[in-house]
Amino acid sequence: MLGTDITTSAQVDAVGRQLFREQWGGVYTRDLLPTAQPNGTRVYVVNTVAATGPQTGHWIGVLDTAGSRYFHDSLGTLGRPQRQALAKRFPRAAWAEDDAEQLPSATDCAVHAMAALTVGLARGPDAFLSL
Repeated sequence: MLGTDITTSAQVDAVGRQLFREQWGGVYTRDLLPTAQPNGTRVYVVNTVAATGPQTGHWIGVLDTAGSRYFHDSLGTLGRPQRQALAKRFPRAAWAEDDAEQLPSATDCAVHAMAALTVGLARGPDAFLSL
């Protein structure tokens, strides 16, 4: 659905709505991502850039369930520099820290975020974090 090219927030949002329906929370930049809600489960895709920053960044999957927030970065530990501001904004959130699923030069991070969210909804936060 998204392919391997650079994706826009509109493309990511359209696919998210189709895949996740009522659990879809939307697409955000790192500075506009809402806080986790105490009830229910929602999924988001967040970009590592600020709303007033550059037009391109890196897409990360976000799973909120029962007031807890979980992040999945397909770059694994290689993505730490890009997500530093996001991690600082949400210091209590849990991050998947496994090996990278994509090369830093790849442009399919939105696809990886959607796949991780699919697993997270089907199997829960532990599976989401262990990808």
